[in-house]
Amino acid sequence: MHGAIYGRFRTLGTFAEIVRSRADDEHIGLRFGDESWTWAQVVQESADRAAALRRFGKPDGRPHIGVLLENVPDYVFWIGAAALSGAVVVGINPTRRGEEMAHDIRHTDCDLIITEDRLAGLLEGLDHGVPADAVLNVDSAAYRSLVEEHRGAGLPDRLPPAEAILLLLFSSGSTGAPKAVICSQGRLGFLAETLAVRTELTRDSVSYLCMPLFHGNSAMMNLAPATLTGATVCLARKFSASGFVRDVHRYGATFVTTSAGPCPTCWRSRRTSGTATAACGSPSAPRRRRPTSRGSPPASAAGSRRGTGSVRASCGSTGPRTARPTPWACPWRAWTSA
Repeated sequence: MHGAIYGRFRTLGTFAEIVRSRADDEHIGLRFGDESWTWAQVVQESADRAAALRRFGKPDGRPHIGVLLENVPDYVFWIGAAALSGAVVVGINPTRRGEEMAHDIRHTDCDLIITEDRLAGLLEGLDHGVPADAVLNVDSAAYRSLVEEHRGAGLPDRLPPAEAILLLLFSSGSTGAPKAVICSQGRLGFLAETLAVRTELTRDSVSYLCMPLFHGNSAMMNLAPATLTGATVCLARKFSASGFVRDVHRYGATFVTTSAGPCPTCWRSRRTSGTATAACGSPSAPRRRRPTSRGSPPASAAGSRRGTGSVRASCGSTGPRTARPTPWACPWRAWTSA
């Protein structure tokens, strides 16, 4: 079966090609609260921002975009813009403060920063090296005007090559200072295909994205495969244990990724129901009990150091079915500033 599924995606090599493949797709691709965008609209929003990037261009045409946002639609649009234009998205971790955050921004050679009212204050007084006119606040009138100037921009004639860097995402720093990990266009395209097959995502899937997009869990395990399959991505601004089950019901979510398995608090006071739900955890995620009755949470399984674990459990089923870890080593490397 997996061979047939892989066959659907063989012609899509880079993440830029995956994004462009959704340009005429009128299926709902993104939801945020009461707002929604078709995949065609998501691609257009990305193209508009890719065109706006020319104002901040570098000689090589590939600016580094520091993104200091919670999980809002603009984060998705800027990842799409970078994919189409060859720019690099740097996921700025808002839990890093003061000189630590300034160092992260300088170290990754950011040319501009995209932020919002909720987080803009974290940049005040920092020696991050980005000019004031290149710090864009998505809640400002100036930002809205910039996007409107490029509304309806066409898709680029040429897309970036597979080896072009697309993402610089900082590690958790559990064994030292966080390191900016490189993910190329080809790498994210490969992950999108591999994980779409392993998690059995389809166009009818509804993916709940509640982990931060500045981390690889959401960008690689959720957004990328959902973009490939044309599934619907439902954004939560940030993870909320008390709001998790409410959102799952509200959106009719069938898939969710977590960093360490579903939080028990999420399931303490409410029962889940409806369609099968998949949960993907990190390699360090603990194994969860087998769901034995209707209302049990979607399970999360431990993966391996060479892949990730995924489990699909149907409410009322006799237990989860664990996907076999894929036996490949991750070839990421840390970013070293010139």
